[in-house]
Amino acid sequence: MKYSEKLNGYWEEGYHYYLEFRDDKLTVRNYSRKICLETSVSYVADSLEEGKRTVIKLENNILSKDYEGNMMSEIKELAYEDGRLGFLYY
Repeated sequence: MKYSEKLNGYWEEGYHYYLEFRDDKLTVRNYSRKICLETSVSYVADSLEEGKRTVIKLENNILSKDYEGNMMSEIKELAYEDGRLGFLYY
């Protein structure tokens, strides 16, 4: 699979999450830099290189769970467009 150097590196969501892409791997850290999620990703690199909106698919999208193991927060959508990373979580 082909990957884009435009996506590889570190991204800040704002105040809550920090993302690091390395080819097919994504690491998400919370505000205290604790790892919340490590997962594989896939996307169409040619679309991303052309500047088109590119949805990044995650193998696992759960950011946090409660004490019983039930999902508390998840990434609903992750997309790259025009040099920006859109991060929708719930």
